[in-house]
Order: sequence, then C-alpha cells, then structure tokens
Amino acid sequence: MHAQLALLLLQHRDKVLALDEVMHEKIVIQDRPRKRKEMEHLFDRNADVPRWLTTIIPDLDAEFQKLFTQLDDHRKRKTPALVTDNFCLSGTTWEYKTSKNPNRDFKPLAQAAIVESALVQNYRREVLEECAPAHELRNIIQKFLSDRSKPKAIIKKQARKGLTTAAVKEWKFADGIDSVEQKITMSWVMADMIEGVEDRRKRAADRKALAAAIAKIESLPFLAVEPESELLAPKIHALLEKLVRHASINWAVHNNFKKKLGISRDQDDGTKVKDPFIIDLEEVDYFNIAMKSASKKKIREVQKKV
Repeated sequence: MHAQLALLLLQHRDKVLALDEVMHEKIVIQDRPRKRKEMEHLFDRNADVPRWLTTIIPDLDAEFQKLFTQLDDHRKRKTPALVTDNFCLSGTTWEYKTSKNPNRDFKPLAQAAIVESALVQNYRREVLEECAPAHELRNIIQKFLSDRSKPKAIIKKQARKGLTTAAVKEWKFADGIDSVEQKITMSWVMADMIEGVEDRRKRAADRKALAAAIAKIESLPFLAVEPESELLAPKIHALLEKLVRHASINWAVHNNFKKKLGISRDQDDGTKVKDPFIIDLEEVDYFNIAMKSASKKKIREVQKKV
C-alpha cells in the first residue's frame, strides 16, 4: 500500500510541485514549535498559547487526554492498526505498542498531533482554493484510498423498494472539507516549478549556513553579557544583527547577478535597465535569524557595572 501510494505521488509530481509553489508563494503559515521544550510549553497551564491554536482547539488539555487515551488503549489491546482523525501509525517503524513508559513516549506524540492538526486547519482550505492541481491531487488520493478500503454497509432509501442495504467503499479526509471555490491565480509550468524548488532549496541551505555561523559566534564565552551567562552582550547582539542584515542584502545581490534580475531603473538616455544592486526586500527578510539577547534589565545591570 505504501509503495503504491508513493508511486501515485510520483506519477502526479507536477501537482505536488504546484502545491509546493503555492505553499511558499501564497500561503502564510504560523510558526510551529521547533523543539520539544517549545511544544511542551504550549501545554503549560500559564502558557501564552497562540490564537491560531486556541481558535481551532479551545481546550488543549481535554484534547491531549483524548489522544493520549487513544494511544494507550491501542497499546494495551495490541490491535494491528491505529488510524483516527489525528493518528496514522500503522505505517511507521516505531514499536509504539511495546512502550514501557507511555507517559514519556506518548506525550510528545499526542502534543505534536494536536498542534499540527490545528496548524493544517488554518491554511488547508486556502491551499485548495488557490491551487487547482492540489485540489485535483486530493481527489485522486481520496479515490485511491476509497478503492482499497474495506466495504461498509449503508442503508439506502429507494422509491419502490423502500429501505435497502448496500456495501460501499469510501474513504474521506478527516478535515471534513467536501468542496471549495477555485481561484485561478497562478499558472503552472513544470520547468518553472522545478526551478522554484531548486531556488528555495539553495536559499534554505544558505540561511542554514548563516545561522550556523551566527551560532558559532554566540557560543564564544567572552562574548556573553557576563561570565557564565548564555546571553550575548548588547553591543555584540547589535553587531550580529547588522551582519545578518548586510549578509542578506549581499545574498540578494548575488542572486540578481546569477539570474540576471533586478529592479529596472531609468538611464540618462531614458532607457530602462535592470540594476542587480536594487533588491527585493522580501528576499532579505527571509534571512532574519533569532539571536540570544540580554533582557533590558540585564543590560542596565551590566551597563552599571561597566
């Protein structure tokens, strides 16, 4: 089944590329927790939970208890598969049914399932409206899984025969979205989409390299706000912010040279020419990197000492 589904996606890779294009160019996705501690913090009683999460799931604790119970009951019964609105673990290699410590092993899984489910619900309908190929791919996947699902009996009402039973094969997405209004806002050219994926991959790699360089500088003990502190000295922090900004600008200029891009400007003779040194500020904003900074209180304390 898993190999067949992978082959299906490969056969429709043009639609997958179109989906990737829309996700990067049109859809605004809220920042998700990137570390386990950040995820756990969302479920603290006094945590400042983001609105996009509480709008979809008002009671995080109740939802967590429900999912945790699903996992634990499944482990005790040792049934062959677990597929619910939030979980689909039958295809994983993790031996979750043999867990000796469910409180430790299931907690991060249930929390991640809650956050990801809420995150997806914030943008999935918009994706399907903006991207016709994604909507088509969704229908293809639904038919593929319906054809391979177990028949279930339903009751049908017919004019002459009255109530009758029939066996049908049906699989539906858990989000409950049955239909959307299509918006034709983008064109889909295979070569352009492939180039877009490669550009995003390169940009992500460059951002990762810059972030690694900043992290290396941050790790130098003599740049901390004071001995044994994990916070950067205020002036060092300000200089690193400038470094990131100028590195971002230089990256955008390099990209313009490479792709012969740039914003057109008027020459003395009235003609227009693309100037690679005039950049798109959106390209620069992508490189924003969070850095360790001393609190205002800590900064004032250090300034007094100095």
